[in-house]
Amino acid sequence: MAPGGTPAFSPVAGLPGARSALLITTAAYADAQLAWLRPPVSGAHDLAAALADPRAGGFAVDMLTDGTETEIRLAIARFLSGRSPEDTVLLYLSCHAIRDRARLYFAATDTWLRYPQRSALPAGAVMSEMDRCGAGDRLVILDCCFSGGFAEEKGELDVATELGLDGRGIAVLSASRAREYSYEGRPIGPELPRSVFTEGLAVGLATGAADADANGIVTVAGAYNYAYRYVTQNTPRQAPQYYLEDGHGDIILARGQVVTNQQAQESL
Repeated sequence: MAPGGTPAFSPVAGLPGARSALLITTAAYADAQLAWLRPPVSGAHDLAAALADPRAGGFAVDMLTDGTETEIRLAIARFLSGRSPEDTVLLYLSCHAIRDRARLYFAATDTWLRYPQRSALPAGAVMSEMDRCGAGDRLVILDCCFSGGFAEEKGELDVATELGLDGRGIAVLSASRAREYSYEGRPIGPELPRSVFTEGLAVGLATGAADADANGIVTVAGAYNYAYRYVTQNTPRQAPQYYLEDGHGDIILARGQVVTNQQAQESL
């Protein structure tokens, strides 16, 4: 790590600018109401490996596992500081997300489901840190299962509305649009299996199968499209979503690797 907590890295030949990723995963919760919900963490280490592989993503990767709200907040602030317009930053969050009184929060190990405003990380705070980041390409990936703020609250989540993304210049991919749990932790509908969205991203980047047009690069749009197909073929009730302003889909995530059509199909 460089002084101040920013990962030390250098540009990778054949990939644009300096590239850095922070993966934050939370699966251990002190609150029993969060602990028994389906674990959202799935495939994060495989994704980290694909991002870090110089033959694929070429990212400098750092991970924080089972951090407190304060630890997560500080890790994000340190990670995003000191960036330049030539940089690409990728922030990945895998945890429970809680929507309470029209606000979205990300759960930490010390979060209490009944008191997210006092113990969870506000999504607004994360987006404010992203706003202050000087990197030219900024990407957020959410592999979260969502809890509604009230027992009767149903319907789907729109990531652009929830995070206020319009005009911010930030690309966001989300594993699901489903609000799966009530405020009390009861399933709203048939409970989804563990997310395979991250697994799909990892496979697409590591194998190069997400390079659908075989032009030698994997863009954010290509990675999302591959992960979407991976998810819907493995768990049709889960529907990923994305927010990509003009040009954001062209952010380069990895090199495309040579795979045959058969290999690409087999990876789905």
